[in-house]
Parts: sequence; C-alpha cells; structure tokens
Amino acid sequence: MLNGHSLSNCKTSLVKKGNLKILEKDYCFHHLSKGEVILFQILIIDDNDEFRELLKVLLKEFDLLEASTGTKGVEMYKEHNPDLVLMDILIPDKDGIQATQEILQYDPDAKIVSITAYPDQGEDILQAGAKEVIDKPVEKEELIERVIDHLGLKKIKDFIRALYDF
Repeated sequence: MLNGHSLSNCKTSLVKKGNLKILEKDYCFHHLSKGEVILFQILIIDDNDEFRELLKVLLKEFDLLEASTGTKGVEMYKEHNPDLVLMDILIPDKDGIQATQEILQYDPDAKIVSITAYPDQGEDILQAGAKEVIDKPVEKEELIERVIDHLGLKKIKDFIRALYDF
C-alpha cells in the first residue's frame, strides 16, 4: 500500500518504457530507481448513471471511484484522497460548486476538473477552485488529454496515448 492506495488491482504483466516498468492495465508505475509504486486514482462525481458508465469505459485504465451526489463525493474524497476529481456542477444535495469548496477546504492541493452540460456556470466552479471546465458532451481524445495534463503525466503522454490508440 502506498499513499492509501491498495496495490491489489495491479496486473502482473509489465511493459518497460525507459526507466519505468508500467504494470499494463491499471497505471501502476514502478520507478526502478526509487522502488515506489504510484496508482493514479480518479473520483467521478456525477448524478447521471449513463455518463459515469461512459467515463468508466473511457478511463478504464485508471483506478476509478464514483459518487452520484456531492455529499457522497466529498466523503469519498476524504476516504480515498484520489489524484483527480471529475465533477459535475448540477448534482443532488450539494452542488459541484459546494462540493469543490468542501474538498479544497479539506485538501487545498486537490485537483478538480468540472465536466458539465451547463458551461454558463463554469465561471462559478472555477472561482470555487476547479482547475478547468470541460463541456459535455466530451470527446474521448479531449478527456484523455485533459486527464493526462492534470495528473502531470506529460512525460509519458505518448505512451498513454498509444494505449488508447489515438
């Protein structure tokens, strides 16, 4: 276990890329020089079941968590400390703006990206602390590019893009 992440989801087949061994399915990175493993975990907070399922398919290579309400999303963030949050704005019980503020009060370094069908409310969530607003519907390539950028994976972007065949 590292950074609160279980390693049980990692596959055993390895792909070598430079000085990295990459466990093929779950983006578990093994830095040979440091001997540490890092899992990239993404929390999806959206009340639309079909959209969450779509994101789970598009982001299948990552360790994914999901919540359908703002309250549950905040709870899951505090429990799991994911590397990135994909947040809808209009969600039940606590909207994405309130949930973003609460997460950032708990963890000022949290990376939150809003994906919304209501871009006119994008400025409000940016002011609450979200890093970016992506409009729905989102294209696969755009989503993967944004996730890669926000996770700080630019150095291996070409390798990840090759996994997604674009």
